[in-house]
This record gives sequence, structure tokens and C-alpha cells, in this order.
Amino acid sequence: MDAFLHDRLEPPPVDDVAERFYLPHNVAVVGAVTIDFGLGAGTFSLVSWLDPSGAELGAAGAHTLAFAISAGLAVVLALALMRGYAETTLRRPSAATLTHVWAWIVGFLVLSCTVFFFAGPDAVSRTTVAGFFAVGIGVAVPARLAGLVAFNHVLARSRIATRRGIVVDAGGRGDLERALADLASNGIDAVAVYVLDGAEPEEILSQAHTIAARCRDAVGRDPGCAVYLAIDWSDLSRYLPLRAALDRVATPVYVLTDGQCAEILRGKRVETGRIASFEVKGAPLHPLGRAQKRIVDLVLTIAILLVLGPLMALVGLAIRLESPGPALFRQTRRGFSGRDFQIFKFRTMTVCENAGAIAQATPDDLRVTRLGRFLRRTSVDELPQLFNVLRGEMSLVGPRPHALAHDDFYGRVIETYAARHKVKPGITGWAQVNGCRGRTPEVRDMEARVARDLWYIDNWSLWLDVLILLRTIPKFLFDRNAY
Repeated sequence: MDAFLHDRLEPPPVDDVAERFYLPHNVAVVGAVTIDFGLGAGTFSLVSWLDPSGAELGAAGAHTLAFAISAGLAVVLALALMRGYAETTLRRPSAATLTHVWAWIVGFLVLSCTVFFFAGPDAVSRTTVAGFFAVGIGVAVPARLAGLVAFNHVLARSRIATRRGIVVDAGGRGDLERALADLASNGIDAVAVYVLDGAEPEEILSQAHTIAARCRDAVGRDPGCAVYLAIDWSDLSRYLPLRAALDRVATPVYVLTDGQCAEILRGKRVETGRIASFEVKGAPLHPLGRAQKRIVDLVLTIAILLVLGPLMALVGLAIRLESPGPALFRQTRRGFSGRDFQIFKFRTMTVCENAGAIAQATPDDLRVTRLGRFLRRTSVDELPQLFNVLRGEMSLVGPRPHALAHDDFYGRVIETYAARHKVKPGITGWAQVNGCRGRTPEVRDMEARVARDLWYIDNWSLWLDVLILLRTIPKFLFDRNAY
């Protein structure tokens, strides 16, 4: 590794830099496209071959290859349109997997429409088309996720580089070694490091032109090589001459963020005219996110009601037989944007409190019936809230709604409490699957719950909702905090 002016830098802290395997990003994308096409076409071919009803259709054999190619192309094109092959997406396996799921759904819809409108229902069996979707979601998507995790693991260990770069240390940072390590772990191989340490304007200008000449020679040998500036953003006396000198170099030039600006620039750039703005805190859910979350809520809620509807009817009957009173308990809760709504639960107590000071249930609460204790322990009492989800008052996942009396009290003693109402309340949530469920005898218990709720709001994604739902099943069935 070259050093300019004086050799004060240690090599970047990675093993065997010279032996790192270089895999350009565009080549990696071609590999990813090939794999995705193979997964789409191969899945359809496999399902078609295994489908016994497909063999009975005379046209099926002749159309299998064409439909397999269509399936693979549909998945690849959907991924491309949703930026599934962008480097920022591929470096985040969770985001890449969610994009792949949507691409598979699009591929399934395209295939279904192709069969229905162009080939006719007798060309390919419905079992094959449905099997393509099921096997894809169950096998192809996890297989791609495993491949991405493995690739990013190797990339983070600096064994593979997808880009090459020249680092220019313009002084004033003090964390250049860490910057080199971060570049290496993100697939950027620093092939040279040049140091600009001049103090006087003439000396800085001379060194800047010398560095630019060396960068131009390096780019001539490797056109894909970019330049990365490690500089204090407030040091314009160094930045401006260096920036002007590098204008003559035919390669991208990037400025590494310093400690003061890194946190701000994590946000999305927002166009506000001639002045650049960066979003440091955005809306909890953007319109597309709200639409996606609502669709998932409706689909899963209807499916759950179809499966558990008979059980809910039996529970309601058992409640009426055990003690006098309605099977369903209604209580006013505060929802999205602070709007009140009536929450539904199976009645588990001999009383129905809905105003004033409401005491939270205790382990030996005499108000709880024998059946109610079982319902609370297994969270079956929460199932009627599925109707709140259908009505749009709640979501499957979100901050749990509390009684109005508790909202009023904690709203006065916890400054950030009201921020929970920026999204719809949920049947389950990030706080509940992380141990913050049940009574909150101390204010610090509610503070811990609120902190997790706010983290969920700030980090929401469909993938996070799926994770919470999967963790909810064992947590609710075996959680000892419920009584």
C-alpha cells in the first residue's frame, strides 16, 4: 500500500489484504440474477414434475418450459423494479428477503394471469401454480436468505471486495484506521492511501495536485477505482483545494462522514429547495407502509378467524355458563392519534370496569373467574380483538392499548408516553415479546415498556412484524407474567 509524503499509517486491520478475492458488484448482481431466475424457473419445473394432475394434461408438458421461464423472469423483473439488486438492499438480508417475498408474490400473480388469459386453465394445473407459490415462499426465499447471510458474513470478514478505492487522508480526523476497517468490512479494498498534511495554503495546493495526479494514474490502470476523502468537514482550507484538484480525475469522489455529521446523515435526504435537508426523525409509517401493514392485518386476521372461530364460540358459551354477565367485555381505550375506541375481550372477571381508577389484575385477584384465569394465562381472552383489527381500530402488531385511567396517569409522569399513539395499537408488540407484559407496579416498569414501544415505532418494517408474530406464539402460551 502506497503512502504519500510520509509513512505514518499502518496497513488497514484486515488479514491478507493482497489475497482478498475481488468480485465486482456488477458481477455479483449478475450472479444474483442468475440464482433468482434459476430459483423461479426451477421451482416451477420441480412442482410441475411432482404434480400428478399435471401429467394428465396433454398441453402441460409442451408449456412447462415456457411457463418456467416466465416464472423466473417475473421474479427477476419484480426484484429489479423494487431495487432488490441495489447494493444497499443486498447488504441488508432482512430488507432483501422482504423484497424477495414481494417479488415472489408478483411472480405468482403474473404466472396466474398468464395461465388464465393466454394459455387457458387446461394448460397448467392449478395445483402447480399454487405449489409454485408455496414452495417458493417456503424453500426458495429461505435459501436465498441463507445465501445472502453467508455472502455478507464473508464480506464483513474482509475476504471479498466488490469495489476498489483510494483513500486520501486530509488530516484532522484521528480515526482513519477505523475508517479503513469499515471500508474493508463493506467490500471496499483500499489499494492506496495518500496523506495531505500541508499547513500553508501553497503547500496544501501543491500536495493536492500531486495526489490528484497519482489518483489519475491509478484510475487509468483500474477504471473502477473510486476516491474516498477522510477529512474534517469543517476544514474547508484543505477540502476546497483537494476537491478542485480531483475534478480532473475521471472517477467518483466520496467524502467519509466525520463524527459530528455521521448521525445526521443517516437520515433520508429531503428536497427543500436550494437548502439540503436530512430527515433525522420521520413519520412512523409512510403511506405505502401503512397500506402494506393493513393488507397483512386483513389477510392474517381473516385466516385466524376462519381457523379459531369455532374455538371462540365455545369459549363465549363457557363464559356465559360459568358466571352471569356478557361473554365479551368492552372497555374504552385510546388508539391511533389519541382517538378513543371500544376494545373487545373475553370477560375474565366478575366485574366490568370502564372508568375511574382501574386496578390491574394481581396473581390471586378474586375478581378473576376460574375460567378467566385460564383464558388470561393462555391469552385466549385477547382473541376478540381480531374484530378490532377488522374494523381498523387496531393492528396485529403495535403498542398495547391501556385503560384510559392508566393513559392519563402515565401520560403525566412519563414524558414520551403519548408518542405510543403515533401508530395503531396492537394485539401483540415488541414490548410484549421482550418481557414487558403484565402488571406495571412501578413507573420504571412502564418506562421500560414505553421505550420498547417507541423503538418499534422508529424501526418498523413488515419483517419486524413477522418476527414479532412468530415470537408471540410461544411467549403468550408460556409467559408467567400473564394472570
